[in-house]
Amino acid sequence: INGTSGEITIVTVLDKETQDSLEFTVIVKNDGDPELQTSIHFKIVIIDVGDNNPFFTSHPSELELYEDHISGVDTYIFEVTGDDMDVSDANNIYYYVVMDDRTLASAECGVVFCIGRTSGLVYHNRNLDRETQDSYVLTLTISNNNSIVSEKT
Repeated sequence: INGTSGEITIVTVLDKETQDSLEFTVIVKNDGDPELQTSIHFKIVIIDVGDNNPFFTSHPSELELYEDHISGVDTYIFEVTGDDMDVSDANNIYYYVVMDDRTLASAECGVVFCIGRTSGLVYHNRNLDRETQDSYVLTLTISNNNSIVSEKT
């Protein structure tokens, strides 16, 4: 607190995840005779800004499927989950399939695989034929409301 102007300055970074509010009391007094004083109590509520990167909390590193496996929106093949350390709506997690050219797939689907944008449920959108292709590499990414991204292959 500036003793002359009364300006209150925060000298450290505020982080909602470590402290959700600050409370302090300011006492003002004069140099008179008699000395007079008053005080006021402040509470500052810290608002989360979504400053944490999302991360995967579960994902398979390898999966085996039969070539005639039927999949679709209601019959997913696996689920990934993600989170971030933000405590507000800034921690909404969104899932995407990453295409071979490193762009995010539109409409939640790549050429072969799809993922529920908010559910993390992965399914294939065409029949798998081992004689045509015997393995696939699937890269998924997650982001939060602030477009901070994390990726897993």
